[in-house]
Amino acid sequence: MENPLTSILERFSLIARPEILRDHLPSSCIASTWITIQVMHQLGFSARPLEVRLSVGNAAYRRLRDQLGPPRTQAQLAEWSREHGACVVGVGFDDGSVAIGGHLVAVVDGRFLVDASIDQATDASHGLTPPPVLYGPIDPLFLSGQIRLQRLDVLELFIEYSRHPTTRPYTTSYDWGHNPETNSAVSRILSEIKGNV
Repeated sequence: MENPLTSILERFSLIARPEILRDHLPSSCIASTWITIQVMHQLGFSARPLEVRLSVGNAAYRRLRDQLGPPRTQAQLAEWSREHGACVVGVGFDDGSVAIGGHLVAVVDGRFLVDASIDQATDASHGLTPPPVLYGPIDPLFLSGQIRLQRLDVLELFIEYSRHPTTRPYTTSYDWGHNPETNSAVSRILSEIKGNV
């Protein structure tokens, strides 16, 4: 028998991003996480934010990383890129002078990580094509802070989250809370999910 939350997350992953992007930019992790949390609450599931950094690597990077471990230096990473076409991008590694100095995702039911803005790491020219919304099981040790890294590889990509507090508060952002744009996205997503139940 299918888990009701898994079924809802699957529908959410197909529906949510186009609705969020109607009123928000691709780099909208604050609004995307707020909207995710509100949708899940309305559907009866607990959800909360989690401050992280995100690394997304293409298939070549994933193969090399799995065989050799992480690159030890920038020179080695450059060599991987030059000789193998390996590419990795980071989200949330900025210093916070422009953005929040981190990345925001949702934890749903204490069991699933949901990243509703992972597509901001997209660079098709380098084979970086993550799904619009990523969800996957979260390790309780990662959630409790006992381990620092959580991998959720998908579509031959290397996808890794690291625990990291944002350097600027996201809770003071316009996007973190009820406003016409976030409320509208929540309503549209709920309508589509409930219409498909």
